[in-house]
Amino acid sequence: LSGAYTVPAGVLCIDNSAFARCDITSITISQSVTEICTSAFSGTRISNVYIEDLAAWCAIDFGGENSNPVHNAGGTTALHQGGSRVTQVQIPADWTEISAYALSGFQSITQITATADNPNYASEGGVLYNKDKTVLLTVPAGKTGAYTAPASVTAVSNYACINGMLTTVRLQG
Repeated sequence: LSGAYTVPAGVLCIDNSAFARCDITSITISQSVTEICTSAFSGTRISNVYIEDLAAWCAIDFGGENSNPVHNAGGTTALHQGGSRVTQVQIPADWTEISAYALSGFQSITQITATADNPNYASEGGVLYNKDKTVLLTVPAGKTGAYTAPASVTAVSNYACINGMLTTVRLQG
């Protein structure tokens, strides 16, 4: 496979190594997909991911390393919804489970904001944390410059800063 690819509607799972080492540059993932297994996109250089629904994308069960299509991109990466490039993500109260890899690595995203009434997530400075801000979950890959995490942070999740454009991340705790 090479170029652009669309995962057909009705597909529930993208299996291990399904697109490994393919020359796909962009992929459209249907809303029916609920799981992307480990290494599904290993060795690919996908730079654009097209989705129908951001909530459905964030609910996908990403199996781990190389399950997010852009983790190996090596260049500018973007998430698109409904024909528009996603630059900011607002996490409402009813998004209580967000897959660890769902928002990481997309350089089009510069800010993630969780509403104050979200029971599981908080944000500060456009960065996503767990509710009590002890775990840094995702620094948007499009965020530039230096970033200093709050003193309350005691852990950083896997791939929290992947494909990022930050020059420095400082932990105070």
